[in-house]
Amino acid sequence: SIGGTLDLPRDKVTRLVEHMEAQGLLESQGNELKLTAQGDYKQAEKILGYGLKMLEKRMQEENLLLQSFIGCLVELDDKRHYEPQKTGDQKPEVQPHAAAMGNQATEMRQCDSK
Repeated sequence: SIGGTLDLPRDKVTRLVEHMEAQGLLESQGNELKLTAQGDYKQAEKILGYGLKMLEKRMQEENLLLQSFIGCLVELDDKRHYEPQKTGDQKPEVQPHAAAMGNQATEMRQCDSK
């Protein structure tokens, strides 16, 4: 029974069925309840809405993962451009990514002009 499945008392199930029938979503035929075409549409609309929300959530999660991956690549690229300073006691510094990219662009322009 619907009441058992939904864990609702009989009077609430009756009101729910009457409400859905009044909206044209459900029709009763004896002991059977069937969704109308409009009821089928509403059901599909709810399922589609839920699916779209799940897809949006998944895309947000994957976007965060992609951003993290790109951050790791930038960090690795920064480490690749590690250049020690030529002064005695100071520790070598890692060039920031933007500076490293600027150096590469300058080097490329120098190669192009030769």
